[in-house]
Amino acid sequence: METIHSEHDSQQTILAPGRAQAEDTEMIETFGANQGSNPTICHLTEAFDQGLCLLLTGFLNFDECRSLLMVNKQFNRYLCGGNLDIIWKAQFDYEFHLSEYPDHKRGAQETYFQYFQRSFGMYLRCRTLFREIIRMTRLLSSQEQEGEYLRPITSRKLAPLLQLQKQVTFEFECLYKNLNDPAQINDYDTLISMQNFSPFEKFKNFGFHVTEFYEHKLEYALLSPAAVTWIQMILFQYYKKKLLPIIHTTGYRQSVFVDMDNMFGLGPNALISWGGPDRTKAHLVGTSIFDFLESHLEKLQTGFYFDKKGRIESFPSDPRMENGSVTVTQGVRVEAVAKYIHFFSVFDVTHYHRQKYYFTYQIRIMVDPEFKQRHLKQGGEPFLKCQLKKRHWDISTGRNIERVDGDGVVGLFPIISVDMVQPFIYESCCPVSELGSTISGWFEFEIVEECARKGQTFVANVAPFALSLEPGTRLLDNPFFEPWMHF
Repeated sequence: METIHSEHDSQQTILAPGRAQAEDTEMIETFGANQGSNPTICHLTEAFDQGLCLLLTGFLNFDECRSLLMVNKQFNRYLCGGNLDIIWKAQFDYEFHLSEYPDHKRGAQETYFQYFQRSFGMYLRCRTLFREIIRMTRLLSSQEQEGEYLRPITSRKLAPLLQLQKQVTFEFECLYKNLNDPAQINDYDTLISMQNFSPFEKFKNFGFHVTEFYEHKLEYALLSPAAVTWIQMILFQYYKKKLLPIIHTTGYRQSVFVDMDNMFGLGPNALISWGGPDRTKAHLVGTSIFDFLESHLEKLQTGFYFDKKGRIESFPSDPRMENGSVTVTQGVRVEAVAKYIHFFSVFDVTHYHRQKYYFTYQIRIMVDPEFKQRHLKQGGEPFLKCQLKKRHWDISTGRNIERVDGDGVVGLFPIISVDMVQPFIYESCCPVSELGSTISGWFEFEIVEECARKGQTFVANVAPFALSLEPGTRLLDNPFFEPWMHF
């Protein structure tokens, strides 16, 4: 009989919900990987194949299962054939919230056993993704997130607040069967009682990454079940539409929702960012929940995100990964990259008089590592300590170039030296009228090293970096926009 892939990356059985104790749960869940090492487990698997063990443990505890060791395997083949496939339908109905989903249905030639197997495999795939995202997030960030976010595999029912949903997508359910809410806000009455203060002070959402500039700190977070319900109520109050939010920028009027009704025509799991003062445009941030999670995990694993400040930032560690630039002049390395902020942008010219695509950008200035190595070698070219004095920017939009000059950067005049532990980093912003605009320019430095060249100046160039959307994302016309939605 076929097996189901578990979260242990080997051919193993799974445990259906039942009365088994936690220690027995773990034993049954993992016995397929340990055959031969434990006589009792080996004896069990000789009597039952994995499908029947899955079925029986939904109703019996481990000791009761062992008392049935001599049941004939022929009975199991009978259960999984066409004769009693209804048992697997009942198992599916017990395990999952709905019988069919906008994104997940039983095939015309698919038995309920096959449907259950395929469905549970998707749940386990999502569990593996989310578990690794949690692990990598904690590994890369010194800012520990409170609470335990991964639910035990034996606790697979949707949170009580999400069980009130009449429709969700299957990918959404797979994720939220795995997401634990450390705040434990589990009922509607508790949620309603929080209206007298900001409920986001109580929610414990799982942070993906942060973008910070000036007074803005944009934390991109996976919503807890309580936060999903809360934001859904707010959106329905304003727009009279039952949207399914999943991601939120903490403290801002922005949410990413799952397009389960396929309003944008990109599938029921498309992730649509919608918020800010102008609702005429939406921002596609992912084609599906699973694709989004896989992409985020890959970025965590490959070092895509910049994490030198002890947190995971949305800017890439290598600016060239996303249309940024790296320039080295006399040993001074300047890295530059921009990020689009959808909910600060406006598009409706009749209402706002002009289009404004809003970008924040990050500049990192340091001694180039290769130059530093040469500096440290005996007789190598020395790096002369220098201080940033002036800046110049050329902002190219279409055929127009706007020039900006000023002293220092964000009111600072940093000194660059080989003794720097971390690069000097600052963020600023730039609204432009067209996507695909670029910024280039230079910084003027004064040598402050005690040497013959002290007081001399030189220019460190900043190669052009693009103000463009992230790869794989795009802007969409909002099909249900109405003028009153502007604010």
